[in-house]
Amino acid sequence: MITSRALILCAGGFANNPELIRRYVPNLNFKYSDSRGTGEVLQRAIEAGVQVENMDAVECIPEGSILSKYSARLYAMAPGTVFINEDGERFVDEAATRKTISEALIKQGAKRCWTIVDIRSVKRLDKSQQKNLYRAYFAGQVWKNDTLETLCKDINVPFEKVKASFEQVDPRHRPSVAPFWAVRMYPWIHYTLGGISINEQAECLNKFGIPIPGLYAAGQITGSVHGENRLGGNGLTDAFTFGRIAGKNAARWIKEN
Repeated sequence: MITSRALILCAGGFANNPELIRRYVPNLNFKYSDSRGTGEVLQRAIEAGVQVENMDAVECIPEGSILSKYSARLYAMAPGTVFINEDGERFVDEAATRKTISEALIKQGAKRCWTIVDIRSVKRLDKSQQKNLYRAYFAGQVWKNDTLETLCKDINVPFEKVKASFEQVDPRHRPSVAPFWAVRMYPWIHYTLGGISINEQAECLNKFGIPIPGLYAAGQITGSVHGENRLGGNGLTDAFTFGRIAGKNAARWIKEN
């Protein structure tokens, strides 16, 4: 048992807890995660009566491998990227927000999905990303070929449908220089956006929206900072900002009470 006049909850989200994912995001048909958050502290807080919000909002990244040591991410390279499913259909604007891309990928259900780029996009990767891409290629997680038609045969998707999908993309941004690369897309859960409701003082709110004396929260365990779409890089900003606010207010609470 923890006894304290003030307590700060900062134990992360629940992206790596399959049971909680099924409970709060039942439409996510399959799951991988690059997070270590398992949500036990969040669940204890819910049982104790805190208010939560956005529990069904998760941020998925279209990871290029189910083997984390061969991570091959090509999804953030628009222009020069086309997303297709196993029917050869383009299913989302590649330059959309991560929220939109995640939702579109999840809606594909059990369908296989791919990121297709050309050599120009590969050369834009930094050295470490290129290394991971080639490691994934030699591990059989990524495909490469000199023509789009043969690449489509490699990944077993209809070439004519893919060709039609490419025509939907501005010619300036269309993969066109061989060799062409295909990376399988898996919706890895990267960040859970749902959690404890806090106010601007990092105070946890009860189910009536009233601050709970001496109880604070910061970071991914909270649900009222990013809404349903977190901008890239703002996870650390959130943690630093509200972590500092929570620490100062917890110290003040102990001093005054």
